[in-house]
Amino acid sequence: MRYFVDESPKDEVSLATEIQFLENYIALEKIRIRHEIELDFIKNCNSELRIPPMLLMTFVENILKHGIDKSSSKNKIEIFAGTAGWLPAFQTQNRLHDKPGTNEPYGFA
Repeated sequence: MRYFVDESPKDEVSLATEIQFLENYIALEKIRIRHEIELDFIKNCNSELRIPPMLLMTFVENILKHGIDKSSSKNKIEIFAGTAGWLPAFQTQNRLHDKPGTNEPYGFA
């Protein structure tokens, strides 16, 4: 909550600050979710790169809300924060669970 109040009015924050917020949010969500989640958060970027605050939060919130099966213990999520040249790069990936008409094992955002 403090991050939202203190940082969201700013035009930009360091990527390191944003990543720290995401790590805190993920830790909180892991407590809330009943089953264990295999989660890899790969950070391979210039931490001084500046981005708008809360830019990445939507993707992480979405994958934790819709990218896991809350009744399964076989959930896997990968989050990648990096750079493509001087631009930020961010990707989330999750395992899709068996649903009728689905043949793909992973979802991307």
